[in-house]
Amino acid sequence: MTTDPSWRAEELAAQIDRHRGLYARGVPELVDADYDALEDELRALLAAHPDVALADNPLERPWAPPLVAGQTIRHRRPMLSLEKATTAEQLEAFCARFPGQAFTVTPKLDGISLAVAYADGVLEYVATRGDGRDGERVTGQARLVVLGLPAEVDVAGRVEVRGEAVMLQSVWAAYNEAHPDRPLTNPRNAAAGTFVHKSPQACLAEGRTLRFFAFDLDEPQLGDGDVSARLAQLGFEAPDAFAAADAPAVVAAIEEIAARRGAYDFGIDGAVVRLASRRAFAAAGRRARRRAARWPGSTRPRSARPSCERSRGRWARSAASCRAPRSTRCSSAAPPSRTPRCTTRGWWPSATSASATRCASCAAAT
Repeated sequence: MTTDPSWRAEELAAQIDRHRGLYARGVPELVDADYDALEDELRALLAAHPDVALADNPLERPWAPPLVAGQTIRHRRPMLSLEKATTAEQLEAFCARFPGQAFTVTPKLDGISLAVAYADGVLEYVATRGDGRDGERVTGQARLVVLGLPAEVDVAGRVEVRGEAVMLQSVWAAYNEAHPDRPLTNPRNAAAGTFVHKSPQACLAEGRTLRFFAFDLDEPQLGDGDVSARLAQLGFEAPDAFAAADAPAVVAAIEEIAARRGAYDFGIDGAVVRLASRRAFAAAGRRARRRAARWPGSTRPRSARPSCERSRGRWARSAASCRAPRSTRCSSAAPPSRTPRCTTRGWWPSATSASATRCASCAAAT
């Protein structure tokens, strides 16, 4: 049965508006990759069917989460969204923009983007990404619930550090075990909800805390060394960083991050590729916007309720993502060799044999 394009377009537009509203209220149900998939499908559908017209097309509407009046701040440098690599060719084209340049590849953490500013070594403010140009001050909440955020740095002048605030999987699991009457749905939603919680003090007392991982740095004297090493010198925790001399090395680094995903205590939904040279990155401006590469199975947050799923997606030859958000119950087929995951356990438990048709969690529940 063929779905009517007009009906599907209206359905996608409604879903996009709904999820934008949930994001604005701090309770998103989708991670970035799954939301992007909705926009990508609607964009492709409208391109393939020029006769389909939406009375109110969300793709043509400027949108950003609403900011609280009186608590906004203009970012000194816009917090741009990442370019997406959904094919091997896109990833290779990004690397080809910068001949002779080396790259750094890091996990793409699934959390809340923050800008942390210091004036003469003292914390000045913490702000959310907002619409990329203006963010919302969340300094008070961040001081209480975001761990790994230094109150001071040993640098004169103005310094800005950017990174992601995430709820660790272990923190999320411990909170749900201690509060079975009001469990948190998944770490990503929990992180967003923590920032809008009416009582940060209560969050801290209940162990509902976040961890800050830094990935970018602006300082008066811009060095050309590894930014992760410099961030560590200043007292920040940074995610794994892999050096890559060219596109094939970038691919190998992405595959290594994918292999380590089950060992991380935080959610990731892909990898980030950027120029290794801080001076070259600054000089290139928007041409050097970091490239986000995703892979199947990385887009779905862990749920508070057991639900074993497997991705039907296929791997791109570069390990960048081929979009495949649809899933089926794990009992529908034997676990695939590379991408199976259980939303409560990550990868298939080692005790499960390759010939099994269900993971240990599902087997125990039946």
